[in-house]
Amino acid sequence: MAISTSDGGATWILGNTSWPIDPHWVLNASNPATAGDVLDGLGKGLNHATPAFYLHGQVTGATADAIYRSLDLSASWTEISDPALMQFGEISELEGDMRVADLVYVSSGGRGIMYGFGPASGIK
Repeated sequence: MAISTSDGGATWILGNTSWPIDPHWVLNASNPATAGDVLDGLGKGLNHATPAFYLHGQVTGATADAIYRSLDLSASWTEISDPALMQFGEISELEGDMRVADLVYVSSGGRGIMYGFGPASGIK
């Protein structure tokens, strides 16, 4: 089953009810802070009520797939990977760390599990 939103997650529309041929666009996690939210790749955000959301794909205005992060419940997105590097191959899983801000894990076909971190993570 696939769902989509065009208003930042306020409402959702049921789409394809069969398993897609290319499943990387399927949303597969829920927001633990808000009942009814379905989003992908949660991580530690600004506070408990506002987790970080991570997305692999294209946001409005993008021309290539990249990894994005939202710190405002998907109202805006920041690109945190460089699609020109094509370092991930086919992403099968994307998860933010719920204990460490700015830390995200990526599982890709044939390239193992990778992680990336930003300045708020404290990782050097």
